[in-house]
Amino acid sequence: MPERSTISVTTPIAELRALLESAQAMATLGVQELLLGSEAAFQAREAALAADFMKVVVEREPERAEYWGRLGYCLKVAGQPDAAEAALGRALVLAPRERTFYRELAALRVETGHLSGAIDLIQTELCEVGDDEQRRLLLISLMLQAGRLNDAAAELSSLLADEAPAQAVLRQAHDLAEQSGRSDDAIRHAQRLNALYPSAAHKFVLGRALYLASRFEEAIPVLLEAAHEATPPHCETVRTLSAACAGAGRLRDAVAWALRATELAPEMPSMWYEAAMLAGRAGQTDLALGLIDHALELSPQNLNLAIAKAHILSSIG
Repeated sequence: MPERSTISVTTPIAELRALLESAQAMATLGVQELLLGSEAAFQAREAALAADFMKVVVEREPERAEYWGRLGYCLKVAGQPDAAEAALGRALVLAPRERTFYRELAALRVETGHLSGAIDLIQTELCEVGDDEQRRLLLISLMLQAGRLNDAAAELSSLLADEAPAQAVLRQAHDLAEQSGRSDDAIRHAQRLNALYPSAAHKFVLGRALYLASRFEEAIPVLLEAAHEATPPHCETVRTLSAACAGAGRLRDAVAWALRATELAPEMPSMWYEAAMLAGRAGQTDLALGLIDHALELSPQNLNLAIAKAHILSSIG
């Protein structure tokens, strides 16, 4: 009989590799020791080596779903997606009601760009294991990414029927309506979101929805509240508020908020450019030139900024 080998989570990587290369040494190891070897390799960021130990484990105990799941995860981390898919698929065959395997396999498919496969898998999970709001929200999100707007809307309808849908549900409904060009629905969902879960962030969602629908006068007070409730205000809130003021013909206010946006994001040339354009519209050409010059300092090779400066100069002869 060969001398029995021992293994633990502290076994050096070189020794683990040597064990794998020796059929005689591997024959002396039990499943628990092999699992420890896999864990030691994984903790040392040697995922491929960890997977090699798990391959021996599943050869010995091929009916244990959790071992196939562990193998699939190691292969995924090791950058072997096809082998990971096969291992996780085997785990699901052995344990078709285990949600962990659905999640790992769906995440793998998303990472590899196989959105339709991830969608199909989550739909199967919901049928086999039972409904789960978070999984359904992920399903809707993936449908939106895949451009399946009608399918996403159908999934959302049942969740929206609740008296107080979750924040994530209302955000999904708003985003879907916005992507579909249904501004009235986007505003309705944003209003419900802000009413049930009031916050500066949700006020911004509502204010932006009103702005995108060209309802500028309605958008302004909502965005003002959002800006005042956050300390400091979020740059995108201030930027949208400036645009809403401009849309409503309040150019002086639009310039003031655009200047505030440059204070919040001074490293972004686009903020200085937008402020310059608004200042030019408001007849504040000296201010506009100073702002566009600052934008050009931040991005001297930007041809659009140079053209914008030329337009400002030409407007004053």
